[in-house]
Amino acid sequence: MTDYSNYLPDYPKNIIGRGSHCVGYFTAALRAGVDVTRKMLNSDAYKTVHGYDEIPVNMEYPQEGQHYPYVQVMYQNGKFYPYTLEEHVERKPRLGELSDDTNIYLFEGSYIVSIYANTILERETIADCLIGMMGIDDDYRDGFYKSPYINITPNMHTLSSPTSNESIGTPWDADAMTCYRQLKFDVRGEFMYRVGNPVTFIEAIEVFDKIVGDDD
Repeated sequence: MTDYSNYLPDYPKNIIGRGSHCVGYFTAALRAGVDVTRKMLNSDAYKTVHGYDEIPVNMEYPQEGQHYPYVQVMYQNGKFYPYTLEEHVERKPRLGELSDDTNIYLFEGSYIVSIYANTILERETIADCLIGMMGIDDDYRDGFYKSPYINITPNMHTLSSPTSNESIGTPWDADAMTCYRQLKFDVRGEFMYRVGNPVTFIEAIEVFDKIVGDDD
């Protein structure tokens, strides 16, 4: 996929596939959730609350060699659908920009934030920290509004904790305890896909060491 970021530094952030940071709707939504949660949970303000130097926040399930506490952020799609019946629109460029045809879509989905810890108290401390961060702190919602990956709006009135459990064993220690809790909230937003043929840019000019005349 062509990286247009060098040519269009002010390209709208809701254009999916505009550069090397994301390649589609699911990728962009996933990166947005991980990025906002990681930055907030490991900020100085929230380190004071949960007491850890850093809590890993990733999109993958915790694997061998990692340690708890650990936070996994996943994106669950609800639905996406065309913004208009026509679906296809032309984006009018500003001076110096390239013209693009796009398809606009609206979407609805949910973020699932999973907490993995070794004790129940450790799990609940991090859960309370996340609830305060997600449900009360405007900076968390603002982080989604300012996300460079996708236009997305969280609905924190839907914040819930549908699942919690305890079990024996971790990926690296069969005798250690895994204490798990899941948090979930809904989001909605919009994204656009570029359509049509990609633009071709001049990358190099080849110069011959001989002048060719009319008689040659």
